[in-house]
Amino acid sequence: MQVFSSISLEHSFLKLRDFSENNGLPVGKVNIATAFIFTDAVHVFKASEVTAMLEQEGEVGFSAKLETNKEATTRTFQALDVLDDIYLVNMMPGYDDDDLYADIYTSKVRIKREDPGDSSGKLYTVAGVSDSFVHVPSFSSLVGDDCPGGETVGVQFLESTFNPFEYSNNSRIIESDVTGLTLKCGNSTISVSGQSQPIDILTRRENKSMDRWIDIFSSTARLGDISIFLVNAKRNMSSLRFSLDFDSTLFPHDVTVWLRKHEPPTPDTHDWTTTLPVPDDELFTVPWINGTSLTSSAYQWLLPEDQIAISDADVDANNNTDYFIGIRFGSEVHHTSDEIVNFTLYAFETACVYFEENQTHLWQSEGCRVGPMSNITHIHCQCDHLTKFAGFVPPNPLNIQEALSVNILENPIGLILVLTVFASYLLGIIWARKADRKDLAKAGVGLLPGHKLNPRQDCQYVITVYTGFRGNAGTTAEVTLVLYGSQCESPPLTLRDDNRCLFEQGSVDSFLVSSEEPLGVLTHMRVWHNNAGFSPSWYLSQIVVTNTGTNVTTYFLSNRWLAVDEDDGRIERLIPTAGEDEMTKFRNLFLAKSTRDVNDGHLWFSVAGRPARSPFTRVQRLSCCLTLLYSTMLTNIMFFGRGDDFEPPEPLRVAGVEIDSPISLPQLMIGIQSAVIILPVNLIIVFLFRNSGTLKTKKSDDKKSNSELGRRVLKLLHRRPRHKQNFISNNPDTPSYWYSRDRPVTYDNEKDHKLRVLQFSLNIDIKDCHKKNDQYEDDVGRGQKSTLPWWFVLIGWLLVWSASFVAAFFTVLYTLSFGKAKAEAWVFTFVTSFVTDLFLVQPVKLVLVAIIFALLTKKPVEDEDPPPRTAADDEDYLISNEK
Repeated sequence: MQVFSSISLEHSFLKLRDFSENNGLPVGKVNIATAFIFTDAVHVFKASEVTAMLEQEGEVGFSAKLETNKEATTRTFQALDVLDDIYLVNMMPGYDDDDLYADIYTSKVRIKREDPGDSSGKLYTVAGVSDSFVHVPSFSSLVGDDCPGGETVGVQFLESTFNPFEYSNNSRIIESDVTGLTLKCGNSTISVSGQSQPIDILTRRENKSMDRWIDIFSSTARLGDISIFLVNAKRNMSSLRFSLDFDSTLFPHDVTVWLRKHEPPTPDTHDWTTTLPVPDDELFTVPWINGTSLTSSAYQWLLPEDQIAISDADVDANNNTDYFIGIRFGSEVHHTSDEIVNFTLYAFETACVYFEENQTHLWQSEGCRVGPMSNITHIHCQCDHLTKFAGFVPPNPLNIQEALSVNILENPIGLILVLTVFASYLLGIIWARKADRKDLAKAGVGLLPGHKLNPRQDCQYVITVYTGFRGNAGTTAEVTLVLYGSQCESPPLTLRDDNRCLFEQGSVDSFLVSSEEPLGVLTHMRVWHNNAGFSPSWYLSQIVVTNTGTNVTTYFLSNRWLAVDEDDGRIERLIPTAGEDEMTKFRNLFLAKSTRDVNDGHLWFSVAGRPARSPFTRVQRLSCCLTLLYSTMLTNIMFFGRGDDFEPPEPLRVAGVEIDSPISLPQLMIGIQSAVIILPVNLIIVFLFRNSGTLKTKKSDDKKSNSELGRRVLKLLHRRPRHKQNFISNNPDTPSYWYSRDRPVTYDNEKDHKLRVLQFSLNIDIKDCHKKNDQYEDDVGRGQKSTLPWWFVLIGWLLVWSASFVAAFFTVLYTLSFGKAKAEAWVFTFVTSFVTDLFLVQPVKLVLVAIIFALLTKKPVEDEDPPPRTAADDEDYLISNEK
């Protein structure tokens, strides 16, 4: 209904403008029609205000009604712009009066024609008892070169005793009348900004608007004594104003004032000081009606917001900042006097804002400051631009005491969200712990069943097979490969391990094999599978072969399917060794980088894809995700809606084309502030988990015990079958000594499996077991890259739980302080944005990073995980089972 009324008003003004053109309609009829239409416009403003106030009382930051009020108010102001055209353009050239007033009980408007070349100052008021005004130092400086010659120039001055922009999100803190001055050139409105001399605006405060923000002290003091008073500043971004009321005729002495933050001031220790009265030549004066002038009080002291500079460290638990003000009438020489001064001290806060009508529709403070004539009844603002002005006390982001007193049953949405996240975390921990235990087996280097390991290390090779992460990339088939070197080739090596699942999607499986003689420089390999099992298709990413004697690593890149139903349908590949040129090709770099980032670098995705050999477990990763999520929730709710409180950035102009910037500087600062809050603690936790060593069991220093252990292990390693048998192969691709004539040589118990793995962990030959074992342990220790002692992981867990609790606690407090409707709106917004970011934005980011890396970097992606280690090295278990 309001929107319909505003559209009707605009059409009525447009029709009236057409009829009044060239004096086609008598002046009296134009005035009567204008009066009726203006009255209806004020009623639309008032109806929008009342409706918006009802919505705002329910803590609603956005609703269809508020959007309707916004449209109705905007259209009605557009209709008032047409009112300017009727009189300034159509009527005034032949009209006797160039200064017109329209007045209704809550709103007043003045339309005045001006000379664009007039450089004198102008004072604009409205008729009646109002004392609000706008003073312009020079009218010609407002117009500048923006209005071509011959056009009619004028102004519209508006005063409203209520806030017509109540639909705005931050209008609830407006506590004064609203005044505005619009500059017109013909049918156009001229934007005024960046004035070298400030424009003075004086507007009245609302009745009782100062009750919450003013401290009044009525006291007595002896001349020369210092009286101390405590003042609580309840908002930042506001200026502090102090005013003294006493009989200055009876006591014409100077008054010295000191101000100090948090502590009572002294003449020697204080933060700010001044002497009153202000000298006459320093008092602020502005011209007034009938040749009079308005002058600021000589016994007032103004501290602008940029001087008091309230920081977060200055705010106490109740979000107040304590200031102590000291006042002394006279000086120390009057200390012996018995004269008593009766006085009243007023301390209050004030801020100036303007309304941005075109884009953000929010009250903002850029370009405005509090003027020296502000007092408990009026707000004096000095601005470098023209628009609708008002005064307010900036909102408080969180009142902890009030939030704790709220009945949580009436607004449980924040607590529900926090507990839901924690319950999901507990369920995830159960799964993550099981997955970590499975990874212990995957991380080890296995020996092939029936494979006889050659003790010569230059004949031993660690083969690491990387299965891809594509859908159904794992295989149930039996994989076999042959290594080809410059000197000879290996026998077919069937990669099996009865104690763990191999070649699953994304898995990294390592095997220790050997050949009869050194193969020399590896040139290529042949790999195939037997297409067995329920899911034989296999996507092979790469195979890495390391000679344990020479420590030379050779790469074989595949990134192809071995499947009858994928790619070219082949289950056998001949893969050449990959040189640096091959490994730095765009495709290979992109695949390696994206795979690495998704499965290890990205905190959320790596919970599922974590490399088995990584010291950063799934449980730890999931716990880091909990802390990160709670921290993100806290910063999100801290700045919820704050990005809309600022003007959008100026559009970029490129080759005559305007491009709107997607983010403004304040919004960028909010992002930076959020990152400063979130990143440090989360990065520290990840660093501690990744780089902390493991707690090792204490080893005996008794040489005799170690020597005995070595002899018993050697005895186990050299145990032979009781009955010597001839070995032949029941697999044509397998050497004859791998399988028994009657049955394959298998290891059916855990003891035999541990023996096979221990054989590699010791890295011994028969004659020098201790030396080889110590050398291997040193190599493994260096490969872990642990830079911190094991107990640093405990600090990481302490940070996880403390940061998560603090972030979750304050998130719940914010939702309680928001009110039910706004809290539910935040929860919906946060969950939606988080899910969208995690499943849509983050994958795109990872792909873009991988593309940029592949294009700009010509260096292969290195494996940052520790080298493969044995999955079972329980010496006590082995010794106890020897018997």
